[in-house]
Amino acid sequence: MTHAQGHIVTKEFDRDSGTVEVRTLNVALTAMANGNTYRFRDVGADHTKVTKDGPILTIVGQIPFDFIGVLKIDLDTGEVVHEPGHGISARIADACAVLAA
Repeated sequence: MTHAQGHIVTKEFDRDSGTVEVRTLNVALTAMANGNTYRFRDVGADHTKVTKDGPILTIVGQIPFDFIGVLKIDLDTGEVVHEPGHGISARIADACAVLAA
């Protein structure tokens, strides 16, 4: 079982170009199994901007069990145009080990 507590704030802008949405989040998560607890966070901001080349989604922050840093995606093509520099997918094994003990 996992419990999440925090907030997500979304701001939308009515524009044909420039920033169209900013979503900030700060969520603390607590996973529990076999009498054990593993805590982690989802924090950061998602920024959608329309550029001359089309809409770009920029994800900044810490995505649980995925990455810390910046990920940019071209929303027209689905192509990743910037990869985050610090992957944290190995933390899945850490969480599983704690919860299975």
